Amino acid sequence: MKRISILLLMMMVAVMASCSGDDGAVGPAGPAGVPQPVKVLVLGADAGIVAKSVRIASALPPGSSINYINVIDSIPPMSVLKSFSASIVYHNNAPVDRDAFGDRLADYVDQGGKLVLLQTCMTTSWGFTGGRMIDPAYMPYVTTASSLDATARAIDQSSLTFPLHPIFVGVDVPNYVRSTLTTLSYPTLQAGATSLCMFSGGIEGVAINPNKRIIGINDYPLADDQKLYQLAANCVLYLTGRI
Repeated sequence: MKRISILLLMMMVAVMASCSGDDGAVGPAGPAGVPQPVKVLVLGADAGIVAKSVRIASALPPGSSINYINVIDSIPPMSVLKSFSASIVYHNNAPVDRDAFGDRLADYVDQGGKLVLLQTCMTTSWGFTGGRMIDPAYMPYVTTASSLDATARAIDQSSLTFPLHPIFVGVDVPNYVRSTLTTLSYPTLQAGATSLCMFSGGIEGVAINPNKRIIGINDYPLADDQKLYQLAANCVLYLTGRI
């Protein structure tokens, strides 16, 4: 009798939950509201690229695949890039040839690839300083020099539009603070690009280029910065039409 009572109670709770007037946030595209898997490449001039790729992988939908290439010494050929739906790019050092690398990425985008560029791609110290990637048709931000500034910068919630853009769904926006790395970029919005959020202090946060194939995030991936990894993964899913 006790077992039957418990079963009835569980059934009542399930019915009440299904009849709730608040069904939560609308799920991403897909028959069951589940993001579809995606194949992602991480491109970084960084010895710590493996651990960061693992973090990104944990934020992607089940069934997704991820790989990485360290671009300190070489630039991947187009045949490799084209096998991935999207690439996430960041630098902890300068790539072997920044402008040639940028031109290769521009070709990749022209052939259907999608890019998520993190902070150091938008700096003159490590990012793209010439070639096609600095053109407004590609880069969401104008590259600028890095500054020595370790001030914590939160997302300026007044800069957000509602309903929230899909890239922010599942991201802890109220507690998102960009890394307090000693270098900070103050990029300006490129002509034709759209700002998706700002950081406190009037600093650009996230922007998308005119043809919606490239998103720039003015934040650097530290080892434990899972909020950024979720945001970057969401940007990949948005650019590839999975949310």
